[in-house]
Amino acid sequence: MTERDPFDTALRGRLHEELNALDVPDFPAEAVGAQQPSTMRRRTVISAAAASVVGLAVVGAEMERRRSPSDATVGAPPATPRSLTSGGWTSLAALPLTPRSGLRGVRVGDRAVFLGGLLGLPCPPNASCLAPTHWPDELAILEGAGWRTGATGVKESPVSGAVAVGDRVILTIERQVLVLDPENDRVAALTTLPTEMGPLTTDGSRLFGVSGSDEGGGDPARVQVFTLASGAWTTLPPDPLGASFDRLVIWTDAGLVLLAKKLVASPGGADGPSFVRAALFADGAWRRLPDLDCIGGWSWHWTGTRLVAPQLGSADGGEIDGYGRAIPFGGWLDPVTGASGPLPNTPATEAITQWVDGPADGDLLVVQGWLYDDAAGTWSALTRPPGGDWIDSGGVLIGRRLIVAGGYDAADDYRSEAGLTNAAWAIDL
Repeated sequence: MTERDPFDTALRGRLHEELNALDVPDFPAEAVGAQQPSTMRRRTVISAAAASVVGLAVVGAEMERRRSPSDATVGAPPATPRSLTSGGWTSLAALPLTPRSGLRGVRVGDRAVFLGGLLGLPCPPNASCLAPTHWPDELAILEGAGWRTGATGVKESPVSGAVAVGDRVILTIERQVLVLDPENDRVAALTTLPTEMGPLTTDGSRLFGVSGSDEGGGDPARVQVFTLASGAWTTLPPDPLGASFDRLVIWTDAGLVLLAKKLVASPGGADGPSFVRAALFADGAWRRLPDLDCIGGWSWHWTGTRLVAPQLGSADGGEIDGYGRAIPFGGWLDPVTGASGPLPNTPATEAITQWVDGPADGDLLVVQGWLYDDAAGTWSALTRPPGGDWIDSGGVLIGRRLIVAGGYDAADDYRSEAGLTNAAWAIDL
């Protein structure tokens, strides 16, 4: 008899009648980790329950090391903008949802799932905007050339996290954790977070999460672990990083990696730059890794060989409490050796766009309107789909096929909701 997958067991045993109605197949416990994309736009959303923005990291199946981390070029000239139009954009059937921007995309096998989004005007650059009081709970699933629809059933808050586990998607909405079955268009409750957490990550049989900051005081937060088979939460031993902020975890083939910045009175100011620090939990114990020479690290992607923080740009601290040099936001980390470095050949700051950001698959990452190939260390500018000066579109990368949906036409200059779209496109990279 084939042993049933622990997540399958958890679904059948813990979700009772609601999920017993589903035909839940066995699937391999392959790790698909979570990531947190950053729009890098200076926008403040005022809300009592502002959600952390999370995206997707897909663990590559290829385990062969294709390029040593030491090959990353330090101080290389910026990449020359190169439009990537391999085959051009293909228009897909429109999303079966009302026009919107800010859709969250997640890959589930060969399906692209788009969730939530924003129905009103996007917040303009450098502006402060009130958050909506209600959020769309609809979702759309692209399978082949056709769309199907569903809903999370929660409209009070946006989806703040989405991580694929086999052929399911784990959704986080505030402290609620739901499971989406795209095959059967079903959503059911899984558990409740024991505390507020950043993005969840998974090894295929467990979910890992941790509070993003210790700014509220008390003992430093510890990593929480939810075992799918038992439905129970446990806590890892204290990590070696101590009191921190911008803290998150991501699963890798080496083990669980914790990334955070030291909590001080004046981070990035009088206390100097806030460098990303790291620790690895493997074989039942934590190991401190060397600090990284980057000050972003708001999201990370596991390529299958190393971690990449896909943030462009840098900061020098300004005229007061300056750093004496420009320190990059993004970088890479090898959790096995502890080696790290800057992203190679990064585009010039003025070439950065905000039309799509976050999709990733293996060595390929879509970063602020660019396609980054971590194996080759190259960047290619992604042309926008036809019909508008699109920004805040949702995206899913399936192999070398990028699917983009929704968005706002910046040519409308934030005048009306007429600039929103429910169009969808695909391009083979």
